[in-house]
Amino acid sequence: MEGIVREWRDEEGFGWIRAEDGEDVWVHFSAILPHPDRFPRGYRFLRKGQRVEFDLVTNPHSEEQRRSARNVVVKDSLCQTPPPSRRAQDGISPPPSPYPQRIVARARLNGQGPGTPT
Repeated sequence: MEGIVREWRDEEGFGWIRAEDGEDVWVHFSAILPHPDRFPRGYRFLRKGQRVEFDLVTNPHSEEQRRSARNVVVKDSLCQTPPPSRRAQDGISPPPSPYPQRIVARARLNGQGPGTPT
């Protein structure tokens, strides 16, 4: 089946496709097939207006996900670059590496824990 992306929510990683029959189909990022050229960093996403091809799956247990897309393939290249991360949008610096966090945790122990640097 084919359709056009009606809405995509980057933060949540899901959206809706308007199928050929005019009905909306729910899609999750995990249903998008990986493609090394389109998604070189592995981050799979869609953009509003993209043409896609997919398999339709019905789910009687969820009203929102009653019709879900699987094996989604992007048919055009409306957007080749991934969206900026939410951290970049909010002006937040990237999270620190785990090593400095361990030093801070040890410092909180005031030298009472094992492995505290002397």
